[in-house]
Amino acid sequence: RVGGPRALHSGPKHVVRLGMGFYTAYHWLPWFLKRLRAEVPDLDVEIVAGAARRPLDMLGDGGIDLAIVAGEPAQGGIKTERLFGDELVAIMAPDHRLAGKPHVEAEDFTAEDYLSYSRTIMPGHEHDRLFRPANVHPRRYITVELPEAIVELVAAGFGVCILAAWAVAPHLRWGVIAAAQVTADGLPIDWYAALREADGADSPGHRLAGALAASCRETPDAFALR
Repeated sequence: RVGGPRALHSGPKHVVRLGMGFYTAYHWLPWFLKRLRAEVPDLDVEIVAGAARRPLDMLGDGGIDLAIVAGEPAQGGIKTERLFGDELVAIMAPDHRLAGKPHVEAEDFTAEDYLSYSRTIMPGHEHDRLFRPANVHPRRYITVELPEAIVELVAAGFGVCILAAWAVAPHLRWGVIAAAQVTADGLPIDWYAALREADGADSPGHRLAGALAASCRETPDAFALR
């Protein structure tokens, strides 16, 4: 659980179990928690890292109360609140042949080892929007289930990948990897807070989602902060 000592709070705390789809990057969390404690002090956050692979299933099963997911899920009983707009970017080692290009196309990956965090083709992501329409694929797929491990391997020159820009923002600032826009038009993608509709607007999960959405509206690059 992430939160301050209970002695600092005069009222009861409502714990919201939060999971993030596919990513386990929480560099944005300290920034948000500072705002949350000041504005909604009766809420506390518990991170459920195991929700990364199946966030909506765990939401439906009651394993988590709020899921942060890419794209708006079309699933009954789920209510969503848009958080922010982002894009998918290609990442590579700073000395890679693709580093410095204004943008990359599907054909640029045909000679590359591609590090992928899932063998499943996700609607709205790179396989669905880039490789399949162009009918081209990377030279080889290597499955690495942790995006953080993918970044380390990319930095060391073991392959390339396409990930959410916000998730790799700290690594880009540190200069350990380089990034390029994917296609001349980019690959935009929206992120949402997903909740159980049955929980109601006054539930801790819905209140946390509202606070998170308000923070993102005020600071659009909130998830890229560290």
